[in-house]
Amino acid sequence: MIIGTHVATVQQVSRYCLSWSAEVLPVYGLPNLEEIELFAPEAVIACTPLGCESLPVGVPCILWSQAGLEQTVSSKGELYNSLRSLLSDTVH
Repeated sequence: MIIGTHVATVQQVSRYCLSWSAEVLPVYGLPNLEEIELFAPEAVIACTPLGCESLPVGVPCILWSQAGLEQTVSSKGELYNSLRSLLSDTVH
């Protein structure tokens, strides 16, 4: 599940994840707990300005931000490494 408020960013991250053959569910805005439970994602990618702290506790989350936007968030390279690690465990 890829969540964000900027359509272009969610679409860009979705395309990147699809290139790794990951199942992708783009969500524009912040999903409520029922939506998250309904889809039961293995991980959520939160695109800034939304953050992982917006999600319920226990939902695995990767924070994505454009380089230089914020000092405390992941870069594209860190996203790549996180996704690669996640996908290597789930995609065979």
